[in-house]
Amino acid sequence: MATDTSARARTAWLAAGELQTLVVVSGAHLISHLHIMVLPVLLPLLKEHMNVGFFELGLALTTYNIVSGLTQAPMGFVVDRIGARPILVTGLLLGGLAFLLLSVTVSYGWLIVTAVLVGLANCVYHPADYSILTDNISEDRIGRAFSVTRSRASSAAPSPLPCCSELQRWAVSAPRWYLRAFSPGSPPP
Repeated sequence: MATDTSARARTAWLAAGELQTLVVVSGAHLISHLHIMVLPVLLPLLKEHMNVGFFELGLALTTYNIVSGLTQAPMGFVVDRIGARPILVTGLLLGGLAFLLLSVTVSYGWLIVTAVLVGLANCVYHPADYSILTDNISEDRIGRAFSVTRSRASSAAPSPLPCCSELQRWAVSAPRWYLRAFSPGSPPP
């Protein structure tokens, strides 16, 4: 009986460690999906801010996807050589840096540089995530872990989009509201 109790305790401890791994990896994968889902919402703002057309913005998105697609398989070899954790952390930091750069860029050339950086950041997620999951999740639960990581990230990523859309609407209308409210001769609010 004591062996049965200790086996259950060990299984519970392993399951808790697996759950922590699953949550962390799913969170990283969610960030990847957020990057992908937020970009289309920003297109009208980028079009106006950079004074470019949708064709040029589509070329930047194409650059992002081509870089991400072409570098994902080689990144798997890098993950095998260096390790998944440092590569995943580097990808997360590079993605954050790229979007920070996007917030301060004013030229189309820098937008293309940002698209390349975001593509490089995005290429690390699948190789690193799957490597971490394979190393830390038991064989009898690995299939579910892969599906949970993928499905939770895919289903949770669109949730901030209404907020982004509302923020975009506010950013476009706020200057007009401010000018109407505080221009000379306007009625008091």
